[in-house]
Amino acid sequence: MVEKLEYAGYPNNYRVSAGNLEAIVTADYGPRVIRFGFKGGPNELGELPHLSMDTPYGQWRIRGGH
Repeated sequence: MVEKLEYAGYPNNYRVSAGNLEAIVTADYGPRVIRFGFKGGPNELGELPHLSMDTPYGQWRIRGGH
């Protein structure tokens, strides 16, 4: 099943699920897989939304995923 959803503050994401597994792919920066794991379980990919750094070009954030 594929469905569009908001995730991590970004509106253009797609959840792909099969049985108890799910992956979320963002179209806002990427494409990039930003979540993979069991439904309701932890993300097996990195998620560090609180980490950021100011640069001369604006704020840089670690987006995580793969």
